[in-house]
Amino acid sequence: MAKTETLYRWQEALHTPVSAAWMQTLRQNAWQAYQDMADPLPPQRNLRKAPILDREGLQVPGAGSFSDALKERQQSWQFAAALVQDNGAEVALTLPQEVQAQGVILTSLKTALEQHSDLVQSHFGTACAPTATRAVALNAACWQGGLFLYVPKNIELQLPVYFLQSLSTAQSALLSRSLVVVERGAKVSLVLDSWSDGDNGAYVSDVLEVIAGDGAQVQLVALQAWSTQAHVETVRQSKLGRDAHCTDLQVTTGAAYHHASNLVDLMQNGANTRLLGLTLGSRQAWYRQDTLQNHLCPHTQSKLVYHSVLRDQAYSFYNGMIYVDKVAQQTESYQLSRNLLLSDASRADAIPNLEIFADDVQSGHGASIGGLDPDQRFYLMSRGFDRRTAEDLIVEGFMEEVILQLDNEVLIEQVKHHLAMYLLGQEPEEEA
Repeated sequence: MAKTETLYRWQEALHTPVSAAWMQTLRQNAWQAYQDMADPLPPQRNLRKAPILDREGLQVPGAGSFSDALKERQQSWQFAAALVQDNGAEVALTLPQEVQAQGVILTSLKTALEQHSDLVQSHFGTACAPTATRAVALNAACWQGGLFLYVPKNIELQLPVYFLQSLSTAQSALLSRSLVVVERGAKVSLVLDSWSDGDNGAYVSDVLEVIAGDGAQVQLVALQAWSTQAHVETVRQSKLGRDAHCTDLQVTTGAAYHHASNLVDLMQNGANTRLLGLTLGSRQAWYRQDTLQNHLCPHTQSKLVYHSVLRDQAYSFYNGMIYVDKVAQQTESYQLSRNLLLSDASRADAIPNLEIFADDVQSGHGASIGGLDPDQRFYLMSRGFDRRTAEDLIVEGFMEEVILQLDNEVLIEQVKHHLAMYLLGQEPEEEA
């Protein structure tokens, strides 16, 4: 029975028509599924209580604008093409003629439904089903923003594609759905930059599905820098073909609460993925990461490395699963969660899991939680650095272990710069 008593006014307001009839039907079915589904049970673990957001008081975002702050943020990146959205609406698109001539499509998902409906329909929901979970069903029914990126077979883009989405209306809800299709033998890097200013409360739901064809190479760098009062739910699900390779780095520096799910289906022989994560939490931020390395075919590989750095009363919970199907012989998989606590009040929990039904595999997992090495800090301070600078240098080295696993030198340097600016911005607040 539909739980209409739990529906919020903003959810109904966001349930607006779209141009393609098949998508409108899909949205209506997802809306019904959302009403019929129960919320998932919390993990059976003594976790710190997650903050609660009053969703009923949220409003629909206003019209978007290409503000000076967004222009400045975009200009700090080098890119082959770029799309900027504010409040779920497209406010800027840079798609050079030489990129278009190769058959690359970059546009909002709404525009793609109007201009490339058949292409979208053939891939939408094939990696992440519209009703996979209750949160995904709500997103499928009510999404406003999001991108569509299509890279034809054997096309290689040397510079990354850049997608910036922001929320400039206070106390509002933003739901975004994106689809990335990389055909056989193509190569692309995609930067997903999410940002909002100030301390305004908001609800953000962001779902991304990636379809990588045989031999495709995909690098994803997701920068989460929402406001310190935002409540965020993100889902990224990838489906990899034969010999396809996907590296996915999630950098998290914002939000009051962020539940991030990252799932990869290794569908064919030779599929390979690296899941990387960097979380820098301060104040009372609450972060949860759920991952699934889903080995469904022989001769596949996956490696996961997640690092968290927590200050003040920040909290991180990692729950990861390596699944190896009974037919997925001769696979290799690894999972590591490391957590660096910079204060007595910060806390981290980690639950790495293995579920293996094949008998000819290499698989392992691990987790560590601890503070700074006092010997390292003493050594740096004995060389003239103050305590905070010494700690920042140790933190940068801790983060660099993850960043250097990217294959693109341009991305490595830009991610380092992004994190250095974040650490620099933290100092005045911490010392006040």
